[in-house]
Amino acid sequence: MLTNSYIGASEAKAQIIPLVKKTAESQFKIGVILKELQDKVKSYENKDDAKKKDGAYKTAQMEYKNLIESELPFGKVVANKLVQIASDPAIEKYLDQIPFAYNTMYELKGMTTKQWNFYFKQGLDGKSTAKQIKEMKKKWLAKTQPKVNEEPTEQEVQETQQQVKELTGKKDVVISEEVATALTKSFAEPVVEVKVFETSMTSAQYALLEKVMNEVISDFFKSEKLDGKFKVQMNPNILFDDPELAVAA
Repeated sequence: MLTNSYIGASEAKAQIIPLVKKTAESQFKIGVILKELQDKVKSYENKDDAKKKDGAYKTAQMEYKNLIESELPFGKVVANKLVQIASDPAIEKYLDQIPFAYNTMYELKGMTTKQWNFYFKQGLDGKSTAKQIKEMKKKWLAKTQPKVNEEPTEQEVQETQQQVKELTGKKDVVISEEVATALTKSFAEPVVEVKVFETSMTSAQYALLEKVMNEVISDFFKSEKLDGKFKVQMNPNILFDDPELAVAA
């Protein structure tokens, strides 16, 4: 550990160690502390000596890296997960009702209020396992996502035929049932899907990439005057530190 600290890593270590594997609140608190350290590192990014090896920014980066890799009982991957957990206001709201294992908490990241309510009705509580939460997620997706693998109903096919007529402006256009069925199934799927399977990016870079991809695709749709939907889907498992779990979603 460096003697002269730019970010207060020694103090952070002293706060973090007693919190490890205690409660959901303590896990969340670790993420808050680490996020504060990341913010401190970033605060030196625009200093005049930012590009110098012995400058404040590089030194702060090295200090944070040393803390994560050598001073704490977990590595960078877990640290990034905890930071993302601590960045989720809904998780903070329900800390007294959810499991404390960080992998289990991470499965709850980014959920809507409706999804939280659904999970609680399915039995989510402090004793729920990661496996149980994955089953809740499957049920939620089955309830909310279009069933793209099922054949569309006759009414849906007829509605698609009508939509094509309206879009083309040709009332007498003839669309076969086979084509209309294919179009109906296609309309139910996202137009663009992006997946990242393996990367060493930080949680901040992860969030930035997701934001940039959404903006780029959104701009493309606008510039090309396209209708439809798109979804940037980041692989949620890229931050697993267990190699057996680091698989494609």
